[in-house]
Amino acid sequence: MITDITDDQLKSFFEQYIQDYTELVICVLDSHDYITAGNSAFSAYMDPADALQTLHIKDILISPAYKELRTKVKAGESFQNIMTIQNPAQTAQKTLKFTVFPKDPGAVLIGEFLYSSDQKVVQELSTLNSQLANTTRKLHRKNKELEKAYEKINTLNGLLPICASCKKIRDDKGYWNHVEEYISEHSRVDFSHSICPDCSRKLYPEFYTEMEQEKQKR
Repeated sequence: MITDITDDQLKSFFEQYIQDYTELVICVLDSHDYITAGNSAFSAYMDPADALQTLHIKDILISPAYKELRTKVKAGESFQNIMTIQNPAQTAQKTLKFTVFPKDPGAVLIGEFLYSSDQKVVQELSTLNSQLANTTRKLHRKNKELEKAYEKINTLNGLLPICASCKKIRDDKGYWNHVEEYISEHSRVDFSHSICPDCSRKLYPEFYTEMEQEKQKR
């Protein structure tokens, strides 16, 4: 009868069940995160299996998952996360949903295999995270550009010290600049030079007279 099973027998049965159960990848870590034991599913994946006792979890766990594991285990916190492991020969990788249980000393890792639908979700999430990171970088650059443009607009929004004679503008450092130089530096305006009628009559009277005569003929 089942009531005749002792605690030791039940424990032995449970340990053998876990050892032979292939749907879960289970390994045990010591206080320094070296792998001290693993069930058959874990050992089969860790080819060559005889290297198991010398493995550090960091050797098979793809970064940055190890940092989270170390932090949580040190704090005595259990957690779940999707993490990728690779075999010692680095010839294969598997992504599993791990549950980590701290113990004194060390920790127990139990990994569930992700099936095709789960792997598709993980891949889509990874793609979305990558797109989000790219969009965030672009927005950061645009914000920087807007901040610079706003600074330039603010610079042109106040009183400008301008010379009453030569019309040069004094900047914040006390230097006097030509109007076009100052405005070009503090805005997105580019200048193209021409000559007004008054200056044309003063500087080039003959040219101005010819131009006026041409206008009258029209």
